[in-house]
Amino acid sequence: MHYGETDENDANTDRLIRDILNAEEPDLVVVTGDVVSGYMWDGVTTPWLAGQYQKMFDVITEMGYNWATTAGNHDSQGDLTRAQVSELDRSFANSLTLPNAADMTHSFNYVLPIYDESGE
Repeated sequence: MHYGETDENDANTDRLIRDILNAEEPDLVVVTGDVVSGYMWDGVTTPWLAGQYQKMFDVITEMGYNWATTAGNHDSQGDLTRAQVSELDRSFANSLTLPNAADMTHSFNYVLPIYDESGE
C-alpha cells in the first residue's frame, strides 16, 4: 500500500482498496506488509507512522471488514519498531492480528486459525 509517500498516492490507494473490497467482498482482509513507506519518515516528526498506518485501516474499518496483518520491510523503517507496529495494529477493533508467537522470530509471526462456517 505504501502510505506516506504523497497525499495523491494515499488517495489513490484508498480508492483502490475500496474498489477491490467492493468487487471481492471478502470474509477477511489479509494485509501482507508495506502498509507504510517508512523510508519517507523525515527522522524527526513523531508520531508519524501511526498516522500513516491508520489511513488504510480507516478505509477497511469504514467498509466493515476485519483484517489480519504481517509487516513488510518498510513498515518498521519509520518511527516505530515492528513490535510497536504490531501493537498498534492490534489496537484496532477490527484487527484479528495476533501477538508474535513465542516460538517464532521477529514480530508479526503468528498463526491465525481460519475456519469455515461449520467451525472446521
